[in-house]
Amino acid sequence: MTWYACVTADLEQLMVRFLRLTYHHSYSRRTVDTIEYLSINVLHLSELTDSLLAAQCFMFFMAGFETSSTTMSFCVYELAINPEVQDRLLLEVDETLQKARGEPTYQDISTMDYLDRVIKETLRKYPVVHTLMRVCTRPYTLPGTNLRLEAGTKLVVPLFGLHYDPRYHPDPYHFDPERFYGEGSRPVIPAYTYLPFGEGPRNCI
Repeated sequence: MTWYACVTADLEQLMVRFLRLTYHHSYSRRTVDTIEYLSINVLHLSELTDSLLAAQCFMFFMAGFETSSTTMSFCVYELAINPEVQDRLLLEVDETLQKARGEPTYQDISTMDYLDRVIKETLRKYPVVHTLMRVCTRPYTLPGTNLRLEAGTKLVVPLFGLHYDPRYHPDPYHFDPERFYGEGSRPVIPAYTYLPFGEGPRNCI
C-alpha cells in the first residue's frame, strides 16, 4: 500500500468516526442536525454509506476552509489600503457590539449592511474560482448573434472577465462597496455579471 493510500484510509476513518460521534451527540440531545436530516430523509438510498457521507463532509471542509481564509485575507488587505472603508466598517462593528452588549449573535451580524457590501466587493475583485464550467443541455442561439450552441457543448464562464468589465462594474479596479446598492438599497449590478458563487440550480451552497 502506498503512502497516499494509507493517508486516504486514515482520513476516511477519521471522518467516519467524526460523523458517528456527531450523530450520537445529536441523538442524545434530541436535536436534528444536517447529518441526521440526511439519514432520515434519504435512508432509502442504499448507496448512502458512512464513507459517502464522510466524503461529502470532507468536500464541505475543503471547499469552505481555504476559500473563506483567502477571502478574509483579501478583505483585510483592501481595508488596509482603503482607510475610509475601514473606518466606516469599524463604526458599524462598534455599533453592533454596543447594541448586542458585546455578545453579537448571527442575527446581529446579518443586519450589518456595510459589512455585507465589503465582503461582496472583496468577492468581486478576488473571486475564489476563476472560471465556472457548464454543459449546454439543449440547442441555444445567443441573443443578438448567429452563434448557436449545441447540446453537450462545454462552456467556460470567465469570472474575472465579468467582474472586471467596466460595462457592468464601473472603475472595476477600485474597491467600492457602494457599487452593490443604489437608491433605496436596490442592487444596481446587472444579473449574471457578479458570480462569485455561480448562479442557478448548480450554484455553490
